[in-house]
Amino acid sequence: MKTRLQIVEYELKEERERRAVAEETLKDIERECREPFVVPALLDAFITISKITSQAMDMEAIPAQ
Repeated sequence: MKTRLQIVEYELKEERERRAVAEETLKDIERECREPFVVPALLDAFITISKITSQAMDMEAIPAQ
């Protein structure tokens, strides 16, 4: 059975991963603002693709149980 400390450590790890994804998305957006190649109407699609890519990469990193 997991101890409270293990649960909190896991939650912290998850939060750090979410933060990293958000920071990468922000970097992508900042780069896009400096050197735009996508019209503003496509920004939501760009963010969605970024999230999907990040999730796919995360799924590869999770070992099968």
